[in-house]
Amino acid sequence: MLDFKGISVHYGHQDVLTNVTFRVNAGDRVGVVGPNGSGKSTLFKIVLGEMSTDSGELIIEGSPRIGFTRQNPAPDTPDETLLEYSLRGIPGLSEMEAEMAELEADLADPAKMKRYGELQTKFEHLGGYDIETRVKVALGGLGFTTEEFSKPFQSFSGGWRMRAELSRVLASKPDLLLLDEPSNYLDLPAVD
Repeated sequence: MLDFKGISVHYGHQDVLTNVTFRVNAGDRVGVVGPNGSGKSTLFKIVLGEMSTDSGELIIEGSPRIGFTRQNPAPDTPDETLLEYSLRGIPGLSEMEAEMAELEADLADPAKMKRYGELQTKFEHLGGYDIETRVKVALGGLGFTTEEFSKPFQSFSGGWRMRAELSRVLASKPDLLLLDEPSNYLDLPAVD
């Protein structure tokens, strides 16, 4: 559940959100529509913790895993491949995997064994063992060929980048899915 209570946000003298109050319950599907500059992306930034409010309160029940499509997806490095980009859909998963690999060198140490077990449980809960399969299925479902998985992400057009962004978010199996203009750059067949 998301509960927005009297939220206001101002940029200088411009009121973007004024006393916004609404609730989104678990299982709800909500569309936020409005013209550019009406505060849609601002609402998402508040939910993601990227922006604070000038007044009001946001209550997020539990600790949901949030999936979010960015309007302008970009790789972390110029040579990052489509597959590498798409695998980064669950924040911290690759770092967790790297720490587990490091700990495997000395599992005789009880403290390291305990930490490894904690990480392994969390990694499994996040879907780390099957994330690559889910990403590949999602990429294929959105029209990518297996040959394209190893191409640099930056070599794709805006529409194909948005498809990759969608595959990355969908494969992460979020509890809460925020789609900020997900059809940007997509042609009609891709939207369908």
